[in-house]
Amino acid sequence: MATINFRFKKPNDAIKQTVYCRIRHKKIEYQFNTKRSGWPSQIVNGAWIDSDLESVTGIGNLIVLDDIHKYFRQQMVLKGMGNITKEWLQQITREYFSNIEQSPTGEMYQYKTFNAWVENFVTVSAPIKRHKGNRLTERTLLSYRTTLKKLKAFDIYSERSFKTDEVNQRYYDSFLAWMEDEWHITNSNTQGESIRNIKTFLNHMSDEGYEVHPFIKSRRFTQPKQKAITISLTSEELIMFEKVKFPDGLFPKRVTALSNSRDLFLIGCYTGLRFSDYIKLTSDDIKTKTRGKNITEYLWVKQKKTGNHVAIPLHSKVKALLMGSPPTSISLSSFGKHIKILAEYAKIDEKVDGTIIEMVKVGNKFLPRKSVVCKVLKHQMVTSHTARRTFATLAYRKGVNISTIMSITGHSNIKDFYRYIQMEATDTVDDFNETMNW
Repeated sequence: MATINFRFKKPNDAIKQTVYCRIRHKKIEYQFNTKRSGWPSQIVNGAWIDSDLESVTGIGNLIVLDDIHKYFRQQMVLKGMGNITKEWLQQITREYFSNIEQSPTGEMYQYKTFNAWVENFVTVSAPIKRHKGNRLTERTLLSYRTTLKKLKAFDIYSERSFKTDEVNQRYYDSFLAWMEDEWHITNSNTQGESIRNIKTFLNHMSDEGYEVHPFIKSRRFTQPKQKAITISLTSEELIMFEKVKFPDGLFPKRVTALSNSRDLFLIGCYTGLRFSDYIKLTSDDIKTKTRGKNITEYLWVKQKKTGNHVAIPLHSKVKALLMGSPPTSISLSSFGKHIKILAEYAKIDEKVDGTIIEMVKVGNKFLPRKSVVCKVLKHQMVTSHTARRTFATLAYRKGVNISTIMSITGHSNIKDFYRYIQMEATDTVDDFNETMNW
């Protein structure tokens, strides 16, 4: 395994000296000047210690040397330890220092361009960064990497590299126009995700002392949003889905695959878990709680998105599915296709508000242009998340305490919860009549 440490050429001399980084891997030994300086007492066992953090220079050394260590460790892992050569180490050293410059005071390194900082943040800092004590999820990291890909493509399109303080309203307007015209990204939520990530990057840069444009605080630097049209199933539709009949002539393997997806979807409807959680449920997740003579069974699940454990009452249908032949794992894309087909077979065909994607021909390809709101058949709107919304809506309709439902769905405030559940304007009349028995 490679070792990366810092050293002085004359560690026994009590004078301020240049800090060198030394990398050892098998028979390779490579050393380079970090362009930082310090006192021999500030490096112990090859690592920079925090004895000089009272000064800006001390903080700068800590940040830069830590950044160098993370950068080279990350690049070596990506390269593969068996492919490392001294020439390659020299190359990535040149690349590292070509993207940074020293401040006029010589105290801190600054990345020259916005994209250079973002690439370092996404590949080095973000994977080990923590938010509220937890590491960033793979979903967040993937979103960051996707945005970085767009930023690089935008630089190529613009034929220039933008500096850290040039991300202003003109950049914002040009980037949105480029996404729509060149990459054919017209969905407001997809555009908004990229803008949200750019704002996150700029806020982190500001925290690190970089000069960013005041536009970041402007109300005009908004995240495009489009209210997503979603649906949930009624109790009757859920029964129809459960008792779906397959058309004659389907191959046995196809019936098995669709039956597996049906069972997974039902588990989602009766637990309120996300797809990433209910796809992994087994009978081992069933726990028991004894209170006097009463024995209660429940599911004890660690949620992938939040890392929190949640206790969920065990529905008899979920127990039957898990204790029998539990559903097997399936990809999200295949699952999404299956449940739309199942909902169609179940004749869940009420007309509801939905969206269709308008396509445009670009060269020899048809690409999505924009979402159009119109009336569609309900089975076309069924997704993996429909199960979770169905659980929340039906539980609310049946009078389950709101705080209990929120503890399962993970909503932190009641406004978000009410936006989440699916209620028609006339549902309140039906609920009132059923409760009062008028």
